[in-house]
Amino acid sequence: ANNPEAYEKIRSARYKYYKRWRAENPDYNKKWLKEYHKKHPEKFREYQRQYWLKRAMSSNQKEGEK
Repeated sequence: ANNPEAYEKIRSARYKYYKRWRAENPDYNKKWLKEYHKKHPEKFREYQRQYWLKRAMSSNQKEGEK
């Protein structure tokens, strides 16, 4: 179980596999995100609301420091 050569072979094989897979599926994240957005639009609305709220709060703090 403690064989560095074997571990390195496994790591390089995994790296090659994922590199090839990503080359064959370049838009995977975009497609996955689009499907997830269709299934759970309320999660994205909540995330966007929090994002803009934080953004507004941080800009207010910056204006207060000036």
